[in-house]
Amino acid sequence: MKKLLWLVCVLGLLSVSAGAQAAFGVRIDAAHFPDAGFRDFLRESDYNDGDDYLSSWEISGFTSVNCFSCGIESLEGIEILQNVTELVCFDNELTRIDLSATPNLEFLFCSGNPLTSLDLSCTPRLKRLYCSDCGLGSLDVSRNPYLEELELTDNAPGFTLYVAPDSYALSYAVENGIRYIVIDPSYSGYTVMDGVAVIVKNGMVDRSATGLIQDAAHPDDWYFCVEGGVLTDVTRLVEYDGEWFYVDHGRLDTTMSGLVEYNGGLFFVAAGRLLREVNGLIQDPHSSGWYYCANGQVQTQYTGLAQYDGAWFYVVSGRLAEGFVGFVPYNGAQFYVVNGQVAGSFTGFVPDNGVVYYVVNGQMASYFTGHVVYNGTLYFVNNGQVTGDSSEYDRMISTLLDELYR
Repeated sequence: MKKLLWLVCVLGLLSVSAGAQAAFGVRIDAAHFPDAGFRDFLRESDYNDGDDYLSSWEISGFTSVNCFSCGIESLEGIEILQNVTELVCFDNELTRIDLSATPNLEFLFCSGNPLTSLDLSCTPRLKRLYCSDCGLGSLDVSRNPYLEELELTDNAPGFTLYVAPDSYALSYAVENGIRYIVIDPSYSGYTVMDGVAVIVKNGMVDRSATGLIQDAAHPDDWYFCVEGGVLTDVTRLVEYDGEWFYVDHGRLDTTMSGLVEYNGGLFFVAAGRLLREVNGLIQDPHSSGWYYCANGQVQTQYTGLAQYDGAWFYVVSGRLAEGFVGFVPYNGAQFYVVNGQVAGSFTGFVPDNGVVYYVVNGQMASYFTGHVVYNGTLYFVNNGQVTGDSSEYDRMISTLLDELYR
């Protein structure tokens, strides 16, 4: 029975999966550490007992990585060594260093590597940093409040250091003539970095900010952005969340009310928002003119009569023809318009191009043939047109014109 139990235990140990095995350690192989030079370093390290395996005990004790001048191109796998406080990797061929899983790092010496960028946001305990001759265009140390030693010479021309207010890094930049930008890691909202308007979140450009974005620091302000950058060159209508808004140099202009041109159309905006609910005539507060709209857009293609608030008006190319007096055809009839509005309460005679017409309730009575009394004189109307002898007719036209235009 004892032998049987012993055999069951052995078989159980042998059946441990690769995932479970990682809890007890990892193999020094290409699957965990792709770079051959880095694997060689790990095998020869004082933290390893000389085999191809790092036990959990060896991993927990691995606090210092000194792999300088080893021809290493990648440090992938270093995230396994989470207790590392010191990383010395200068004069290698590294283009990037992933420090996202090394929160205990206090000392980093990575000079002499062709780095394209370096993210130090996950190393809050960093105290000493040597990063010279790496070709970096910029470096953000605003989230490293414990920095007390820096060396950042011989990087790319125009190298810019992002620093926190009242930090050692700021003093270092000033003393060494390094271009710098001050960032408050606690700040979220609109700001200007290196002459560029941006939206930041916790001191970093918020790359997820696309569309109309509210300024966290000033909630009444909204900015039109792409990946955190404010589009200051944009002054026009922009779409956001199914609505349209007017931005002026990238900022929502809530003072804008009136007509706005966009993409060949003319739209009505109030408090910076396109009023898609507007249908009918609406007055432009700037020109005081009236325009005929559908879903907030001026119907510039329309000329004819339009009903609004129980009355009818004459619209020419989408705008109320306020000075127009005369007849307007609509739905097979002729309507008498005075100052852009159908004279719906008017019944009488109206001269037009030397002819006098009989109008009933604002519509030419082309259906009517018969006699009509005007100023005590009886006139004959034929299909809405007034007839009579020439002398009476001329006097009537003259009288009507005097009444209309006096």
